[in-house]
Amino acid sequence: MMHALVTGVLVADPEQRSARGDSDCAVVKILPDTGPGDGPVALVTAYGSTARTLLALTAGDPVAVAGRARPALWARPDGATVAGLDVLATSVMTPFEVRRKRRAVRDAIEGAEGVANFAQLPPDTGRE
Repeated sequence: MMHALVTGVLVADPEQRSARGDSDCAVVKILPDTGPGDGPVALVTAYGSTARTLLALTAGDPVAVAGRARPALWARPDGATVAGLDVLATSVMTPFEVRRKRRAVRDAIEGAEGVANFAQLPPDTGRE
């Protein structure tokens, strides 16, 4: 099994599935955001908080997932074969997550004693 970083857009709304125990499970299909036409499909399965992040998205939302992947082939209803990846996602990043993380970092820095904003931080000299 290899590790992969897959980026693209959701083909459809995420599907919520049942998992063993009380864990959330989500399944999504991701296509590369390259415009019209067929591209390789990534069928992504996620559990727990990673699944909850995916379940908050809708069709057309951009997303990046990282996880264990293996090559796969699927047969379409018209009989054509589609190549892609089966991915077990271990992390998810969306534009919404990026904004939330940036805000959290900014708030932490602004809340630090004696530091009002990024401009007041000392430059990184690369030396310790």
